[in-house]
Amino acid sequence: MKKTKALTFLVTLVMLSSAIGGCASGTTTTTVATNATETTTAVNSESQATDAATTPEETISSEPVTISLLNTKSEIQTQLEDAAKAFNLQNPNITVEVIISTGTPFEKLTAMYASDSAPTIAMLDGGDLAKIKDRVVDLSSEKWVSDTSFIEECKVDGTLVSFPLVVEGVGLIYNKAVLEKAGVDPAAITTQVALEDALIKIEATGVAGAVICKEDWSLGNHLSVIPYTNTSRAAADVKTVLADLKAGTLDLTQDKAWNGFVDTLDILMKYNLNKETPLNNDYNKSNEAIATGKAGFLFQGVWAWPDFVKVNADINNFGYIPYPISNDAADICNTSIQVGATKFLVIDKDQNSVDQQIAAKRFLNWLVYDPAGQTAIVTNAQCISPFTNVTIAPENPLAKSVASYIQSGNILVFTGNLCPSDHWSVLGGQWQKYVSGNTDRASVAKEIMTYWQNAD
Repeated sequence: MKKTKALTFLVTLVMLSSAIGGCASGTTTTTVATNATETTTAVNSESQATDAATTPEETISSEPVTISLLNTKSEIQTQLEDAAKAFNLQNPNITVEVIISTGTPFEKLTAMYASDSAPTIAMLDGGDLAKIKDRVVDLSSEKWVSDTSFIEECKVDGTLVSFPLVVEGVGLIYNKAVLEKAGVDPAAITTQVALEDALIKIEATGVAGAVICKEDWSLGNHLSVIPYTNTSRAAADVKTVLADLKAGTLDLTQDKAWNGFVDTLDILMKYNLNKETPLNNDYNKSNEAIATGKAGFLFQGVWAWPDFVKVNADINNFGYIPYPISNDAADICNTSIQVGATKFLVIDKDQNSVDQQIAAKRFLNWLVYDPAGQTAIVTNAQCISPFTNVTIAPENPLAKSVASYIQSGNILVFTGNLCPSDHWSVLGGQWQKYVSGNTDRASVAKEIMTYWQNAD
């Protein structure tokens, strides 16, 4: 398929990526205090850039203003707090409170609305946007709209309801040192047979072939959505597959892509580091295993990088290969990884004042156009920016690997964005049962088809 202009733009966009937040419950609020008398030399060109991004008719009428940001990406909490401080230095009459939520994003937001304490800005997954569309600000007239290739992902029923915060990719991460010792060339792994051959060679060196992350969000929202692509790069085709599931006209037990996906999962399970107790490890331990060379492969996203840094000094030791679902090397699932915007910011209009909404827009523009804002997201938070004007180069090998797939056009739709928000919480458990040997593929297929036929 010919590369689109959007993909070409993205080659210059890919920045550092961060680990996904855990799923434990609990929240913490951090307030960045405003000091109206504070002055700084930083308030010059950066401040002017912020003001230029805010239209005159959106001048804040009553200052000081306090806004809140619900952060559902817990691993960048400290970086967002620092971003709030930097923004505050340039906008001394705007206080930003960063609220961390480590539970299911929409459930936390729903509880905040119920208590009449909705955040000014909420960070959500793509599957949640439709549920909140009537309570958030239409962002269609914002300046940054023309500077991103991910606008369609930010819309609900044609209305632009969100701001794309990060772009992320997911696939099979490999440890280069482990593969080299086993004599395995990752570029040659384009079929299931080649993958199993690599796993066998790795295990012959005394290292586990792979490690499987057992988290329900990983299994249910990143891994198991691969076969929904049904060998197509087009979002419209993926939506057709999902529509067929919902209509009950697609039988997964007879679907080539789905069965091929499970065949590959069976291969990974066979060589899993934790195959005896597959549900006893956790996200951090899985990352540590691949980072320290205890296993050759791990299916995970670029958000895992901070965990790698903690335990492995060689930052150039990792990369991505696709998750093959057949023995046809030309199959696009065998040559591509999932890439897309994965976190979206919305601005509340029901429980926050007009001044708070304007202040929130100013903060979003600052993230896009101010050098300090760009640095906060790209360099400090290690996130991939979706904006074409951001030209900071990627620095970690996972981000660089994602960039190479974007450059070649070998990317798949980030299908999790097209699924209902409870897809992972409902079906993730089914896949946990499967990898632990407590159910079979026919039963999982039945549960998935039943889920879709009852999905809203």
